[in-house]
Amino acid sequence: MSRRAVIIEPDRELSERIEGALGARGWTVLTARGYHDGLALLRRVRAVGALLVAERLARMSGPDLLATIGRDPNLARIPTVLRVGHEASLLARAMAAVGAVITVTGDAETIANALIETAARPFDSERLRAQAASLCARTRRNCERAGALMARTQALIVSSLAVYEMLERRRRRG
Repeated sequence: MSRRAVIIEPDRELSERIEGALGARGWTVLTARGYHDGLALLRRVRAVGALLVAERLARMSGPDLLATIGRDPNLARIPTVLRVGHEASLLARAMAAVGAVITVTGDAETIANALIETAARPFDSERLRAQAASLCARTRRNCERAGALMARTQALIVSSLAVYEMLERRRRRG
């Protein structure tokens, strides 16, 4: 098991605390702040023993990043922890149901322990990455449907207002 961790975390202070906690246990830690930097770092570095991904990243979510990583056979087997904020999203809870390690805390020690434990156990990355990709696709489709529904609703409101204004003008004329 490699004792190298990659942390993709926009919160600089938190990632420094996690890096310190892992470093005290003999781990080498590499950090990135966002999606593109994190993906480039993962592709550049070999022998990563554990990966921490924040659920919320600039430009793309952590689960979207996990789905991208899953399509790269060189990265897909890295044991991964998804860090969520104060409350796990529906997507994070669904990922936990298929074996992802989810940590809901800002405590660096707890996150470091989750990374070490994840690196030490068997990891079904293919199933997890496939589930992440499926959940991300479903989330996007649902958002697209909601957007279409909102557009239709807005069109109905606009046409209803036009009808109301027309009836109001007729009523005033007499």
